[in-house]
Amino acid sequence: PIQNLPFVFDFNGQPVTQYKVSTSGILTFDVNSTTAAPNTIPENLPSAQLPDKSVCVWGINATGSDDAIVTKTFGTAPEQEHWVFFASFSLGPGFTYWSIMLEEGSNDIYIVDQRQSSDINGGLTLGIQVDNSVGVDVTGSPNVQPVSSGTAVSSDDNYYHFIKTVQSIYDLIDKV
Repeated sequence: PIQNLPFVFDFNGQPVTQYKVSTSGILTFDVNSTTAAPNTIPENLPSAQLPDKSVCVWGINATGSDDAIVTKTFGTAPEQEHWVFFASFSLGPGFTYWSIMLEEGSNDIYIVDQRQSSDINGGLTLGIQVDNSVGVDVTGSPNVQPVSSGTAVSSDDNYYHFIKTVQSIYDLIDKV
């Protein structure tokens, strides 16, 4: 079902207020044209399998009876964090926990690796897809491996931070 964000979030310079989440680890702000969840076999981004305006923890799978997608908002306006938590999802025979966090004000996106069992098997595509011709994925996709431990403490979590900025016209090797 369509979910409402508790604040206006800018995705690639466009304000969005709603999203959908799939059981294959895809959050999309393209709520009107999305009908079926993408499969759980990750590819590099961009991918024609995914809807526009998507954030990806692609490759996880909700197959167990205790798997859940949970949402929670922390903080107060104008500095809220909206978390979408993939709890106990499958990655091969094992389980894994991931979150997508949207930050109010900065419009930054975090993909958080929180924990997993020792028997996981498989890789993930982590990243953002603007449309089927523009996407940014984490180096190693579609075979990114979780790196946090199996404990439920946050001190060993790992995250990927996506920041929307204007890139400088100068490269580090250019002379000004």
